[in-house]
This record gives sequence, structure tokens and C-alpha cells, in this order.
Amino acid sequence: MSRNLRTVPALPCYLKPVVVDYARLQKRDFELKQQKKDNYDPRHQVHDLPPLEIGNPVCIPWMKTNATNQHECGERSLIVSTPKGQVRRKRRHLNAPPTTSKVVSNVPQSSPTLEQIAKPESSVTPTKTDGGTVTTRYGRLLRPPQRLIEE
Repeated sequence: MSRNLRTVPALPCYLKPVVVDYARLQKRDFELKQQKKDNYDPRHQVHDLPPLEIGNPVCIPWMKTNATNQHECGERSLIVSTPKGQVRRKRRHLNAPPTTSKVVSNVPQSSPTLEQIAKPESSVTPTKTDGGTVTTRYGRLLRPPQRLIEE
């Protein structure tokens, strides 16, 4: 702060006021912050949000509603019109509506019959084989622990 210190014991050469070069200090601070940002962003998949066009529909996930983008309000905010009226939201809380691409197929899709749903193809329960061992449908042997086997 370029003031003379009176309470801290120090050599007289250190008690002379020195004016700090603010431009150099600000430049060095910016470089350090930029270096931290460059290290952080790739590790955490940081990316810029795509721009939203004015008049296009947007989706507000936490309100579970769709809205229309009216205009930008500041650097990060947008005014959107919802069914309940106009609201101001940050850009990161707005998504572009999902695009639904329908794949048209010439092969007719058959729905499963009631019998197929009620009767599964493979058994889920373990099966007993000869000798008292139990196997799962994948072929794994199930054996009880030694402490439970009667001798």
C-alpha cells in the first residue's frame, strides 16, 4: 500500500515507500489466471454453450416446459416467454429443444404377444443337478459354505 511501516521491526531500507507498478501486477495476475484456466478446462470438459437464436424455441429443464427466446438481456441472461409469462433466465439454464429424428423402416415391427411376455425363454431360478449341486443358468456352481454343511 506504499505506506511506512511503524510496528514491524525491519531494516531502514525496507521502510522506504515503494510505488507498486499496477499495470505489471495486473498483467502477471491475468497470466496466472489464464494458465490455471488452460489447465482446468481440458480436464473437466469445459466448453462454450452454442448460441440461441432469437425467436427460436428453448427448453427449460427444471421448469419442465418449453419457451420461446425473446431477446438477450446482458451478457449471460435471456428473456424467454413461457406459458406462464416472460421470465429472465441465465443461458446455462436454457437448452435447445431436442431434435427428434424418426427413422423410417420398411420392415414392419411386430409387437410381442401376450404369451411371449408371460412366458420367458430362459429360467431365472437355479436348477439342481445330480449329486446335490446347484447350477445357475450361466453354469456357475452354487455351493453352501463349509460351516453350513452337516458332517
